Amino acid sequence: SVRSRYNPMEKHAVLLFSLLVVVSTTQLPPPFTRNLYLTNPPMTGKDVIILQNLLARSPAVSKPFTPTFETFDATTSEAVKDFERSVNITVDGIMGPEVANHALALFTCDHWTPEGLPTPKEMGYKYAVHIPVYRNRSHQVQAKLLSATGDLLHTFTARLHGFDRYGPNGWPHYSDTIGENQFCGFGNTPTGLGELDLNTPEDDPKAFGPYDIHRIVRGLEGNLKFVCNITSNDPIRNGILIHTGEWPGWKPPAAMPNSEGCIHIHPTDLKYMDQLLTTHYGVVAHKNLGGKLPYPYKSQGVIAIWEVGCKLNP
Repeated sequence: SVRSRYNPMEKHAVLLFSLLVVVSTTQLPPPFTRNLYLTNPPMTGKDVIILQNLLARSPAVSKPFTPTFETFDATTSEAVKDFERSVNITVDGIMGPEVANHALALFTCDHWTPEGLPTPKEMGYKYAVHIPVYRNRSHQVQAKLLSATGDLLHTFTARLHGFDRYGPNGWPHYSDTIGENQFCGFGNTPTGLGELDLNTPEDDPKAFGPYDIHRIVRGLEGNLKFVCNITSNDPIRNGILIHTGEWPGWKPPAAMPNSEGCIHIHPTDLKYMDQLLTTHYGVVAHKNLGGKLPYPYKSQGVIAIWEVGCKLNP
């Protein structure tokens, strides 16, 4: 979508969003569970690398600022202070609720788009999946399966809404919220560019369907790059799949249920895609190892996920 020069509702939305940020700064938002600050020895963890990558997007943070893997060092403390000055909050170098909420609100958007992306073949892959998403992940979207040369092979419906801690209890569950943010273990599917591979089916057909699944193996750009960093023995996110399910009470064309951070698609689409790729495009279904790291196979595909309108955000 394209932003108009003046939209009176947009001003109202910005003011409302700012109010929500202010009133939510009394407690840490997921995925953060502790304050982060400079200590000796320094604090380490996944929460640190998430904070560092969010701060790296702030124009107020002194450059160059290169995230130091999982270590809250003096440079990170100074970056927090720069950010605190920019949003007019107490400058103390501590990531507490105010810093965390402001950083997530402003910089969850990674600004990544597939514009100018080479063909899968040019990148060394046999196929690609392209999925545009919206900030409100309850909206199902139209995704595309592309050949190695970039030709359109199939268009299908996808839902990338992750776990919803404020949603209804029980399984499968549905909600029309924006979903848990991308940095939570079972949150919305992260945006960006990543390697993708075809695996044999999961053991639970009720939850994952009876067909081969597609596994995001490694992040290359955007949020996926640091969220699915397989150079870590314990990445922030692992096991993000394209799959379907034999969900109780669900039939197409009804909206698909929330996932635990994966990409849900219709059974007929997944079956068709798998057969097409393995029969005509030289893709092999590698044995499913359940997310075991290091991943032992060469990835055969690539996935592009981007938020529509993201680059128009602050």
